[in-house]
Amino acid sequence: MTEPSGITHHTARLNGIRQHWVSAGDGPPVYLLHGFPETWYGWRKQIPVLAEKFTVIAPDLRGYGDTEKPAAGYDKRTMANDLLALMDHLGHDRIALIGHDRGARVGTRFARTTATGSTGSWPWTTSPRVSSPRPTT
Repeated sequence: MTEPSGITHHTARLNGIRQHWVSAGDGPPVYLLHGFPETWYGWRKQIPVLAEKFTVIAPDLRGYGDTEKPAAGYDKRTMANDLLALMDHLGHDRIALIGHDRGARVGTRFARTTATGSTGSWPWTTSPRVSSPRPTT
């Protein structure tokens, strides 16, 4: 697994679990939330580009990658609280938030339950493939 240069790994006990995240760059904070069944590494191509102008924070969500895998707490509200605890730990009052798939759902819950703290939310997700029956001839 080749990592982009300039990435730093971190861990801290936040919201009752050991959380892992990577950071890169300097500037206003941009948080990247991965999808299922990915980790921060799913953002490896976007991180260097964003790090040119932003502080990029890409956590492994609860139960993924190097973040702890507790028996419970996989609802979106708890995972949004994990994100809030990470923000508090890093001293970020406001963030730009980008999510993909499961990360988009956690990000949407975060935006709904946090009155301030997000400068905007861009949930990236995928739609299930819809197939239609073949026409009969």
